[in-house]
Amino acid sequence: MHVVMTEMYNPSTDTWSVAAPMRTLRGYLACCTLNNRLYAIGGVTGDGSNAVTEVLERGQLKWSMTRVGVTVDRAGHACVSHGDHIYIIGGTRAHGSECLRTVERYDVGRAQWEARSSMANARKHLGCAVLGDHIYAVGGCVEDWGPHLASVERYLPSGDTWEAAPALPIARSRHAVTVLVGPTLCHRQQRWVVPGDDEGGPVRLRAGCVGVCRPPVDRTTLPGRRDSQRAHVRHRRLFVGL
Repeated sequence: MHVVMTEMYNPSTDTWSVAAPMRTLRGYLACCTLNNRLYAIGGVTGDGSNAVTEVLERGQLKWSMTRVGVTVDRAGHACVSHGDHIYIIGGTRAHGSECLRTVERYDVGRAQWEARSSMANARKHLGCAVLGDHIYAVGGCVEDWGPHLASVERYLPSGDTWEAAPALPIARSRHAVTVLVGPTLCHRQQRWVVPGDDEGGPVRLRAGCVGVCRPPVDRTTLPGRRDSQRAHVRHRRLFVGL
């Protein structure tokens, strides 16, 4: 289903409200935030995938279009912000005609998209998150209904390089990936479950469906940090919900 409706959640009041609608009707888009702005990128319309990027600034009542859209129109992709850039990863071209492994980066200051190194594997309906200095591309699929992927790739923006990361115990797509910080949340990891698809089709919520990935230890980044900061990094985990 393609929609323009936007809803906003207020944690302080634990309520949802209707926010400004997007200007482009679409589905299977990707969103992320950077510098108090919400970016809605790509997606699919009745005519196929698109390259439109819309921005909603905090406190504003309407969306605006960026000067340039992504270089490659796509849907079913992932989107994350890292530093002063936005990255879009994978996805598919119009009507699922081509599964992508390409990556693009948006420089907000220059308002320009540029190609970055591609993943080793094409994937759509993947999950992505930033953990430490890396961006993780997790699972996904090549065809709409399988086979689902268990592979995980890890991207280092400073070196523009990808490498293989530990695979998921269960192949999945259309899932969610997030990072939780702190030992208390890690002890309750089985309560953080997000639905997705595995090889048997849609999966119901159940305890124990969450996978956890610890970041690689990069001792070259630690000098100059306080001990409390090092401990804080050690308690970060990457959670993947089925």
